[in-house]
Amino acid sequence: MNKPGYLIILFVSVILAACAAGSKVPPTPISTGLPSKTEGSIKPLPATNAFPSGIFVQKNHANWKLQFNADGSYVFLVNDQVDATGTYSIRDNLYTEETEFAPCKDACTASYTWEFDGKNLTFHLVGEDLCKDRRESLDGIPWIMLDPAPS
Repeated sequence: MNKPGYLIILFVSVILAACAAGSKVPPTPISTGLPSKTEGSIKPLPATNAFPSGIFVQKNHANWKLQFNADGSYVFLVNDQVDATGTYSIRDNLYTEETEFAPCKDACTASYTWEFDGKNLTFHLVGEDLCKDRRESLDGIPWIMLDPAPS
């Protein structure tokens, strides 16, 4: 074999060896040195502990209701009149809400962890929620299930 042929085989062998060696080492996370606002707060949930859909009343305001629909939409009612609507998504115990309704229109997205004990649904803020009304109605205040969604 000629000299260029040996060089090509040598080059390909080195590349393959480097790729094979690199695949055995797991990637190392890059640390910024700053604490994460969600570090330790998002927990995987058992399959049986799904986010509940249904109608909930706020513990401190009997005329406030939240209806969570299984399709990821919600309706916020005051005195049984629609006050706001939006969508939500769930990732483990992280609830993320989006709305275009006032007064949260300029701060449309916020995330909370959630807990449901079979009757009470409670949210805890993760990071910031620039919508004061949403933050004051959700953060740490139980919502009591009135009617579960039909199965």
